[in-house]
Amino acid sequence: MVETVAQIEEDQLKWSSAPNYAAVLDLNRQYLRGEMMTTPYNHRSVHHETKPDDKLLPLHDYGFLAFDWQPGKHVGPDCEIGQMTMDGELKCEGNGTFSEIQTRDCIHFMMPLGLFKHDALQVFWLSLIRHPAIVTRIVTKRHGRLYPGSTESPHVVVSGNLNSDPYPIARRRAAPTVDRLNDAVYLTYGYAPPVPFVTEASKWKCDALSKTLPLEFWVAAKRWAGTLRVAVLVEDLAVAAGLKTVYTEGSAGNVGSAASETLALDEDIICHAQRSVDLLFRVDR
Repeated sequence: MVETVAQIEEDQLKWSSAPNYAAVLDLNRQYLRGEMMTTPYNHRSVHHETKPDDKLLPLHDYGFLAFDWQPGKHVGPDCEIGQMTMDGELKCEGNGTFSEIQTRDCIHFMMPLGLFKHDALQVFWLSLIRHPAIVTRIVTKRHGRLYPGSTESPHVVVSGNLNSDPYPIARRRAAPTVDRLNDAVYLTYGYAPPVPFVTEASKWKCDALSKTLPLEFWVAAKRWAGTLRVAVLVEDLAVAAGLKTVYTEGSAGNVGSAASETLALDEDIICHAQRSVDLLFRVDR
């Protein structure tokens, strides 16, 4: 099925009319499973080649909205041009090239700053930054509601254990024969975006999301093509930090449940959010 303009508009309407954040998470689950054609952040459907790790779905139960991902893998050696043939050693016909590709496992997700009134967010945050097997960037804006006296709003604020340079997440090496691949040097061709960078959630035209003051988390494995599944680790750290599965699928319609409520940013939540941002982003005010 082709993603038509009409289909994109139909799907956008679903996001725009979502009554609360739990409903937004349900819509994203549908997209990740291939049950919805498009989202505000991607106007293409999920195909076999781009289907996410099924471990992304449980993260939504904690309020995490995953919107970009890449599996860590090793591909090759593959013959890029021509057919492989056996003639003493493997070669590509037609002056072809053998190549190998490696990627780092990584995910990009949002979580609502207004959701957490307790210290679990801080514990989770610091556990991501301090974990030896991953690198983490956490990005937000200096929201006017959090910083009413700021003349810089909106201003990108970053925390984590990475500098502001692009981080390599995909690399390739090539050689005329398989035997010579081991001597070839990997060249990076894919990077995580540099900072300052923050997703314009307001452009998604989804009030139920933008009202939560979402934080962005970008987490990647340090090892190339390793066995670490970042989504699994993120869930483990969330559980260890004391985060609860408030947003199980279908909870948007459970009247009276925490998930059914639109996150109203009352003064207590705003004060808590301000303290969290000040501490964890080390914002000078």
